[in-house]
Amino acid sequence: MTRDGEWVEISTETGEQLARRKLAIPNPFRLYGATYGPEGDLYLSGSTRDAAKKEVQVYARVERASGAWNDVTQKANVTPYRGLTIVGSDGDSVVLASGAAEVQFVPFARLR
Repeated sequence: MTRDGEWVEISTETGEQLARRKLAIPNPFRLYGATYGPEGDLYLSGSTRDAAKKEVQVYARVERASGAWNDVTQKANVTPYRGLTIVGSDGDSVVLASGAAEVQFVPFARLR
């Protein structure tokens, strides 16, 4: 993700740019993890600042075609997922992990 909120996809095989699109992300947003879902939507984990300038965790689903931002924090940010970041996907689940070797699998359907 660029500083201007653009998502850039690069081929790992050829190094060529596959896509570049503007995302409707909140400002400011710090990206920690991302993965694609089975329908091509992009799932992100990161943080932003609330009204009191406190850093808060955010999970989002970004629609591939439009770049529309769908905040799914309320669906994901409950125990035991608090403090975990997206590290990838496995079948029909988002894989979340922490620095303490904790791993959780959350069905994509839960984050829709």
